[in-house]
Parts: sequence; C-alpha cells; structure tokens
Amino acid sequence: MQTMMSLEKNDGDGSFMIPFVLPTGYYKLRCYTQWMRNFNEHFFFEKIIGIINMQQKNSDSVIVAKENYDFGIFPEGGNLVDGIESKIAIHITDQYGKGMEGKGFLTDGNDTVAHLETKKMGMGHFELTPAISHKYIAHIILDNGKNVEKELPASTDNGFVMKVTTGNNEKLLIHIEAKHKSNNSVYLFAHTRGIVKAAALIPMVNDHGEFSIDKNSLDEGITQLTLFENSQPVSERLCFIFPKNKFRIDAMPDASGYARRKRITINIKSSGEENNTTARMSAAIYKVDSLQQPDEMNIQNYLLLSSDLAGYIESPSWYFENNEGREAAMDDLMLTQGWRRFKWSDILQMQKPVWQFAPEYNGEIISVRITDKRNGNLVERAPVFLSIPGSDTKFWSSITDAEGIANFEIKNSFGTREFILQSSDSNAKINFVSPFSTRYTNRILPPFNTQSTDSITSTRKNVYAQIQQTYHEKMLDSFIRFKDDKTPFFIKPDVVYPLDRFTRFTSMEEVMREYIREVNVVNYGGSFHLHVMNGISRMPFQTDPLVLLDGVAMLDMNKFMEYDPFKIKSIAVVTKKYFLGNINYFGIIDCKTYNGDMNGFALDPRSVILDFDGLQQRREFFSPTYQTQQQISSRMPDFRTLLYWNPSLKISSGTNTNVEFYSSDAVGKYVIVVEGISDKGTPATSKVYFEVKK
Repeated sequence: MQTMMSLEKNDGDGSFMIPFVLPTGYYKLRCYTQWMRNFNEHFFFEKIIGIINMQQKNSDSVIVAKENYDFGIFPEGGNLVDGIESKIAIHITDQYGKGMEGKGFLTDGNDTVAHLETKKMGMGHFELTPAISHKYIAHIILDNGKNVEKELPASTDNGFVMKVTTGNNEKLLIHIEAKHKSNNSVYLFAHTRGIVKAAALIPMVNDHGEFSIDKNSLDEGITQLTLFENSQPVSERLCFIFPKNKFRIDAMPDASGYARRKRITINIKSSGEENNTTARMSAAIYKVDSLQQPDEMNIQNYLLLSSDLAGYIESPSWYFENNEGREAAMDDLMLTQGWRRFKWSDILQMQKPVWQFAPEYNGEIISVRITDKRNGNLVERAPVFLSIPGSDTKFWSSITDAEGIANFEIKNSFGTREFILQSSDSNAKINFVSPFSTRYTNRILPPFNTQSTDSITSTRKNVYAQIQQTYHEKMLDSFIRFKDDKTPFFIKPDVVYPLDRFTRFTSMEEVMREYIREVNVVNYGGSFHLHVMNGISRMPFQTDPLVLLDGVAMLDMNKFMEYDPFKIKSIAVVTKKYFLGNINYFGIIDCKTYNGDMNGFALDPRSVILDFDGLQQRREFFSPTYQTQQQISSRMPDFRTLLYWNPSLKISSGTNTNVEFYSSDAVGKYVIVVEGISDKGTPATSKVYFEVKK
C-alpha cells in the first residue's frame, strides 16, 4: 500500500485503511518527501508495525531468517595507527538487528591483549595501542552460547587518531595525535545537521594537538567532527548533545480513573525557555495491553538521533530516559557509525550537487517520461499536457528535458482523479513515472509467532473491531472534504460567451465566426486554424491558441470543429499571450460542456488516461458524546480502543489547552501520548496513563 499526503508548514496527516486480506505479520511503514529521495533510503522514516488477521489459520506468517550475527569493529576516528592508543567500539547484532550481549577477549596471535564485553544493545568498547606487525582477532562468547570472532582492521604506519572526551560536562575535548606527518596544523569542522557550528585551525606540536568546544554552542542531537589535512578528510567522529528541555510538553488528565462513557478532560501545556513560539503537536489516547504498548520511537528521539543515523537503532527511547550508563552507551553508539551521507571530496572540489528530485514546495510534482514510439529513444523538448477534465479548468503544460522527463506541479489534488496526458508530438509515447521510491532498506523483518500472542486479547480486540465496523461504519469512514479552488489557471478570461443566450448554430465554425468576435477562423486547404485577436494591438496572433474542452487540450482542430455546438455551454477567451510552465500560448479558448464530461468527444488514441490517487482527504475522527442520560443508557455498543486522535494541535509557548472526549465501554489502562515540535525546531514528548473501570 502507498499513498500521498499534503504538508502545510511541515505539518500533515493521513491514514491507511488496512485491507481485510492483509496477512498476519510485521510490516514496514515508511515516510519520505521527494527531496529525501536524493539521499540514501536508510534516512527515510521507517517503523515496524504488527498486524494480526484473525481470519487466518496459519501459525507463522513469516519464514524465520537464517541465524546470522554481524560483528562490527569501529576504531575511534576511523583508523588504527601504529603505536598510538585508540578507543575501539564493537557492536554485535543478530539477523534482525537486535544487539547481542556477551564477553570475550582480543588476541594478537600469541597472547590476550584485552578483555571485551558487549552490554546494552550489543555494544561496548576497549582501548588498544596497535602494533603494525601484529594481527588482532576479537573473540566473543554470546550469552546464548554462540561464538563469534572477527579480525580488527589493519593498523597503518602513518595517520591521525582523534579522541573525544567530555571534560566538565560543559566542553568537548578533542585530542589529536599523528604519526609521520609533516604538517604543522590541521583543520577541524564541527557541524550539526549540515550547519557549521565550529571551525578551527589546530597547531600540531610534536605530533599532538588539542581543541575544546563549548557544548552550549552546539545544537541538540548529533554533531559531526571532521579532521582535515591538506584539504583531505583524515578522521571523523560523531558526538551527541543531550536535549536541555528548552521546550517541554506536559499532558495531565483531570482524574486518574474514569467510569465508562464519562467525559475526560486532558490539559496540555507547553513550557520552557523558548519564548514567542508556537508548537505543532499530535495527541493520541489509546488502550494499552499485551498487544499494544507505547512505541519506542517518538518525535524527539527520532529527530535528534535515529533520523541522522543509517540503519536500525534499537530502543532509541532508552537513551533519552534517566537510565544508568546512558551517556557511555550513547557514546558507543556514536562510535559505531561510519562516514556520513555526503562526500567531502565533492564539497572540497566545489562540485555542485545534481539533484534528481526537486523539493515540493508548492504542491506535488507529477512526472512523465516521453519516448519515441518508433525506436524507444528519449525525446527532448517534447510538449506535454496534463488535464483533469471537469467543470473547473485544471490544465498544466511542460516540455521534456534531456532525459525525456516533463514535470507538472499539481497543488491540492485530493482523492482519486482522472488524469489525461497528451503530447502534440505525433511520435511521442507517454510513460507515467511513479512518485514512489522503489529503493528499500535491507533490514530483515522478524518472524511473527502467532502462538506467542495473547489469544484472549487478540480475540477481544477482533470482536471490538467488528462491532465498531458493524454499528459505526459510516462514522469511521468520514472525511473532511478539501474545498477545491475553482479558479482557472488563467485566473480570469477577457470575455465569456454563454451560448444559451444566443440563437444556436448547428456547427462550431458558424459559432466561432458569428459569435466569438475575438477569434478569426481560417481554413487553409481543408485545415482549420483559430487565431485569437490580440487584446492590446487588436491584430490577430498568427499562431494557433490553446483550445480547451473541459480542461483538455484540442490537438486536432478539424476534429474539434466537427463537435456538436449544442453540447457546449460557454466559451471563454483570453486575448493576450499567456505563459504556462515553459510553454507560451497565443491566446486561450476555453470551452465548457454542461456537465464537464466532454460529452461524447473522442480523445486522440495516443492520449493516456490515468486514474491517479492524489493527496488524502483528512479523516474525521469518530468520537461520540455522552452528555445526556439517554446517551449514557443507550444500548448502542461503543468499544473504541482509540479514544482520541488529533494530528494537528497548535499551542503557543507558555499557554495550555484542554481536549475533551468520552471513555468507551472498553475498560482497561489507557495512555496519553502527546508529541510536538516548536517552530524553532525543538521536539518534545509527554506520556501519562489513566484507567477506565466498570
């Protein structure tokens, strides 16, 4: 399943209707923008969700992957240098990315030179002063009894080692040590999410250099430290700055427990050091049980941690809680990351990046590729038209580039619409380009063992879902319809002719000649041409205008002139030169039928008709009220387990707001999850529980 949703000021929401035929198992839910497609798919938002289909009888829906362990060894800064002590991180995961704990040792071929241990999330570190003549092998005995081993990267005879430590918790101390290097200085850059936060020229005295960075000068989250020698990156290290809670969200229910069908009021407050900001939040209140628990991933740990690292990050929320050893574990995690998402060589050589996908600032971008139907070659500079037929004039035009691609920027096209794609090039073959990425991460989904799930809970939730679908189907499938902009792309025509006000003629030629004073009809050797009068010079343009019928371009003028004029309701004319996309038109003739359906006009067989699933309509959340005794006593069942969902709350700093809803007939423990981000980009979350009792 795949869909698109609209973003307004970085805020959007959507929904999936899960098909009844979807098998039981784990699925990947991922989200990305077109701009994100320019980078590695590991940086897409990705979340694993489990689905249970109670109608299935199979025991396990996913084949268990072959047992396999990944043993990663990561020297601090990237390199081992002969005779220079280095911190080395290790990370062991199973085939599903879960960290494996264990203990072991490091040998140099003869002796044990270090003791090893992987702790939380399968990570650990040790110190080593490597000798270039030695070969080092790490041996780990996992807690499950399995043995894994791996050879360390070979050390080099020259290079740099960068060590980063925390001094008094206010500064990052960077110590640089070199061997067989003649330069008297090196450069250090520190940047957070692409923004440079510190840059320094560090003198090297006796092959040693030191520098410190005030943590307060760095943004929260991951900072990348890169060391350069002679304009070449030679060492790199990631550091993490824990959030300082400059922006906070607090959610508090008006009681710790409620009876069924009672009003619940949640007070949501934003606070902190950030002033004059507006927070955009989402709020979800749902039942927790053995099948449904609050997610490990939230907006704070995703934006500050997971989104800036490639691959799967196990238990991201653990690093943001007051757990013992979280600072050391976070530093181990930073050590296990390789070189970043861009190439320093391109930046240092001043090479301008080439982006395949443009950011969609003003609406979704629809792309088509044009090939020559005779030989399959890409066609450059071919005019392409896109229309959404109807009573509103929805029309776009573009010209293909060197790759045969034509792009159309469509704004607010909600729901499923019929698209008509055309080209005036008679040899053009139009191929629609899917807006969805076909690149996926290689993370293996864990098996879904239905035998280990709580059968009582899953059966109960299945019954709840069936009851809700039976009694409240219409309310569950209600949407807030987006109001279409009915303004045509040319805004306002210069003149409009409602044809019912005139005595009707039986041919389009007579209509154009007798009524439409702004159009000259010319017939050269049996071929019709329409020339619009220039509204400024009062002289006719010598090039044919854009002629539309219910928003669809008329490419064959003779065929259009054969159309029954009694089916046309109105004709509007634009009497000036008009530029649309990268094509200019010498006037526009816009014809409308009575129902906006082209009423029997046969399209050119080269046209491509596409049922396009556009942006999602916003789903209206079903939330019944129980204000009267009659409503409370109603025998209509209410087994909602999701009591409240609002993806677009907005609260100003230092203020609060109340959200109200009613408990259902489903008793148990519920959680309030509020997540948001300030307009300064600071994320925050809040989580609190309450009970619904009989």
